[in-house]
Amino acid sequence: MKTFLIVIGVLVLSAILFVLIGIISPGQETSSELHVNAPIDHAWNVYHDENLMKEWMPGLKQFDVVSGKKNTVGAKYELILDAQNGKETKMFETVTDFDPYSSFAMDYSNSMLTGNTEVEFRNQGDTMTIVNTINNYKGNTTFLRSMFHFFNWKIEEETKKQEDALKVLIEETYHKKQKNKPVPAPSPMPIDTSSLN
Repeated sequence: MKTFLIVIGVLVLSAILFVLIGIISPGQETSSELHVNAPIDHAWNVYHDENLMKEWMPGLKQFDVVSGKKNTVGAKYELILDAQNGKETKMFETVTDFDPYSSFAMDYSNSMLTGNTEVEFRNQGDTMTIVNTINNYKGNTTFLRSMFHFFNWKIEEETKKQEDALKVLIEETYHKKQKNKPVPAPSPMPIDTSSLN
């Protein structure tokens, strides 16, 4: 009986702790620095190319502009994602910063969370770009805030996979572009006319 009461006590305390974390949690933050072997303009353009997003954002089925002009502050997007259980979910995004080849930020929300992402592109020489990303998010309920607190590592892991796929995509498309770049014709040699005089 004593062991049973101890087990019950531990479970109750665990449940209380779980709920308290959800109540006091300010949310989660992840940050990363991605080094890409491509010029900043190419890295930026690939990142914002909606036709390429599905190649580095798993589960993305559809991307639509619902109001405003694409790639401008205030533009609102709707993304339809295919969840692991086969059920579609919607993500709503609002652009809060768009400075070409420099920085991008957005607020986002869905049925489970709200958050914001800030992305900075920095030129590191002619063919190297550093992409810094800071992501803050918070569950919409006490339960979800607690869950995200304990499973933040899983979200970081999935984010890392996306970033690795983005890096490969940027570098492969850049090298392909360079390979297909036409070689300029050599300039004609100047004719020496001094001997004609």
